[in-house]
Amino acid sequence: DVLILGAMSKPSVYASPEADDVSWLEGKVLLVTGGTDGIGAGGILRICACATKPERIILFARNPTKAESIKKIVESAGIKFDLILADSAKSHEIIRGCREV
Repeated sequence: DVLILGAMSKPSVYASPEADDVSWLEGKVLLVTGGTDGIGAGGILRICACATKPERIILFARNPTKAESIKKIVESAGIKFDLILADSAKSHEIIRGCREV
């Protein structure tokens, strides 16, 4: 067995490194950057399709139009959603966004 330790979560034991058990996400709040495109959006979509879901996803995004489409998917999966409009390339926007969280 492989023991996986996540930040502020209880250790989870997986049968193999390839296991896709995401039960450790249940009741958690996820903060996602880069979640409107590519691997970030793909990760959110995958989480939405799982039986075990986080309580909330907070998305840092630059593009409100793309973020709105992600919001619809997340909320339709029964997950609470918060959007922080911020450009992760600009430190003052990251700081402002973190204060909102």
